[in-house]
Amino acid sequence: MTERKVARRRIGKVSKSKPTGCFFQLKMTLWDAPLPIWRRVLINAHLPLSVVHQILQICMGWWNYHLHDFSANGRHFGDIHTADGDEKVEDDTKHTLFDLLHEPGKCFLYDYDFGDSWHHSVEIEKIHVADKVPFAACTAGRRACPPEDVGGVDGYRRFLEIIEDPEHEEREERLNWAGGDFDPDSFDVRIVNLRLELLRQELLSNHK
Repeated sequence: MTERKVARRRIGKVSKSKPTGCFFQLKMTLWDAPLPIWRRVLINAHLPLSVVHQILQICMGWWNYHLHDFSANGRHFGDIHTADGDEKVEDDTKHTLFDLLHEPGKCFLYDYDFGDSWHHSVEIEKIHVADKVPFAACTAGRRACPPEDVGGVDGYRRFLEIIEDPEHEEREERLNWAGGDFDPDSFDVRIVNLRLELLRQELLSNHK
């Protein structure tokens, strides 16, 4: 069974041993960015980590081109089909966000792109219990996500130096590579939440 099918099967399901109306308020921060880049997210705590991965990708602004890893308390979770037989990596379709960590004030690590090495610290700011639990929603954030394949933190810092210098000979080339325009201070929470809603509808539609 594919990861996507497993995610669809598990969406909305919760373990009897866990509270049924639980969602987390998370703050996701990109490590070592030239300026702080962060997102605040409300998310159903009983979603499988494979779906949480998709949600965090959308909230931050990544495009899921590379491998990822969740880690907390010495445990690692990811896509076992791309883990190259690493027995330390647990299947992220079989574990939920609640399984990963469920204490306010605690942080887990979300790594993306093992080449560029983007590390995100994700803090559980609050745990809410309610009759109606959201799938996921981004409530706030600051600054744009770095472009994919920019070369990690050092590459992004160099990229910003070039595009912010109108006289730099590589400026036009770098902007064209980034899609023609790039504003490092931009962040539109409405677009993020539209993409999250489309993901929710896709998963629910295929779950029927």
